[in-house]
Parts: sequence; structure tokens; C-alpha cells
Amino acid sequence: MRRIPAVLLFCGGALFAETPILTNGDFFQRNDRNEPTGWQIRYTDPAMKGSGLAVVSGDGVLTLGGTGLRGEILVFQPNIRLERGKKYRFSFEAEAAGKGADLRVYIQYQNLKEGKAQSVTVNGEWKKLSAGRQTFSFELDYPVTGRSPWLVINCAGRNPVELKNLTVTKE
Repeated sequence: MRRIPAVLLFCGGALFAETPILTNGDFFQRNDRNEPTGWQIRYTDPAMKGSGLAVVSGDGVLTLGGTGLRGEILVFQPNIRLERGKKYRFSFEAEAAGKGADLRVYIQYQNLKEGKAQSVTVNGEWKKLSAGRQTFSFELDYPVTGRSPWLVINCAGRNPVELKNLTVTKE
């Protein structure tokens, strides 16, 4: 009799474990092409697909761009797990190799207003990166009327960008 409650408590604890907001947000998991698992990759120039310009090293660094890049790279995760009506802080470290590059990391979601969906972008401004690691962060007040949040990492330029330590915390 005493074993049953202990087992139920253990199972109950496992069932209530918090689900991570992002899948593979630390970029340690990668596929056989060294692309980050759990993320989708799109190039604005379709000829760049499979070019190997969006890769993850073994130490959790996402490298985007480089010589030969035409257009932009978008690495994104649709339907991230945000709770409506909560506030979040997104932070990451980034640096450019060479003379600099352009990067933006932003949230896009649909906001229902008067029965109609309106697209909302948070932190959509481009950042000019230079050599040397920089830390960035932004906040999101996710509304109770928000739907379908996406996290997007967008890179442009011929110099590679390295991004790491992407974290999301609920405040």
C-alpha cells in the first residue's frame, strides 16, 4: 500500500514538468547536414537551399551566412509555446565575422482584434553586428488575444553571423 502513493507522486511530478518554450533553443541538436533540429530554414533566394550556410557547430553555435550568400536566411520556429497574457524576455549573444553583418531576431504573431487577425512583429529592427560578441535582449507582453507566435532569426550579408545562448524566460 505504501508503494502506490510514492509511485503516484513520482508520476505526478513528471507529468507537471514545464515544457520548454523553444525546441532546441541552445542549438546543441543537429541533423546530418549540421542544421539545427526543431527549426525551419528558408532562403530568400531559392537557389541557396541546401547551401550549408545555416549550420550548427558541436558547441551550440548557430552560424548563418558567409561567402556566396545571396539574399537572406531565415531560421524560424513556428508556434512556440507562449502563454497568453504573460510577459517574456528573449536574449541571445551574436557576433559577425569580418566587417559586419545584419541580423534581426524577432517574434511574429497574430492578434485577434474585433474578430480579425492582425499580424504583429516585436523587435523587427535590423541590428548591425561587428566583430566581438554582443548581448541582445527584448521583452514581449504576449496578449490574451495572441495566436500562432513564431520566433524568427533573420540574417543578411556576406559575412557569417554566429548566434548562441538563445534563452526565453517567463517573467
